[in-house]
Amino acid sequence: MKCCIVFVTFLAIAHAVNPNDFCTGGFLRGAVDKCSKEHGATQADIEDYIQLRWAADHKAKCFRACVFNECKAFNPDGILVANAPQTTGYMTSRRNPAIWPLAEKAAHECMKLLPVSGNKCDIVEAFMRCLPAKSPVKLSLEGAYCENLKEPNSVCVH
Repeated sequence: MKCCIVFVTFLAIAHAVNPNDFCTGGFLRGAVDKCSKEHGATQADIEDYIQLRWAADHKAKCFRACVFNECKAFNPDGILVANAPQTTGYMTSRRNPAIWPLAEKAAHECMKLLPVSGNKCDIVEAFMRCLPAKSPVKLSLEGAYCENLKEPNSVCVH
């Protein structure tokens, strides 16, 4: 009996969905830099991405999709990976860890509303537009982008 309980516990832990926690700080800034150059994103486009504001145009949408791609957020078939809600919770809670469950819940709700096919640029934009609408708290990627934002009044320089 103990053997079965240990095995079931092991399976539950092995199948737990973890965030892509590598996609913060220097890695995220590198992805943003690479993708902004590839897609001609402006400083305003980068700020809009970090603040989860709507993309200004199609190139800004594709810049965002490129960053998601660099962070391994897509399956080979072009849909967001299963751990996107956990990654969203992780990335948006770097400044305030208490909001992780709220952000993750909002991301789960948004995943249900995404089209099952389409281009990555539009899928990412739909996801990013949905997050602020479904979250009871303000979400941003500031803490993930700027690791120095542990203090409430600290400022991120992009």
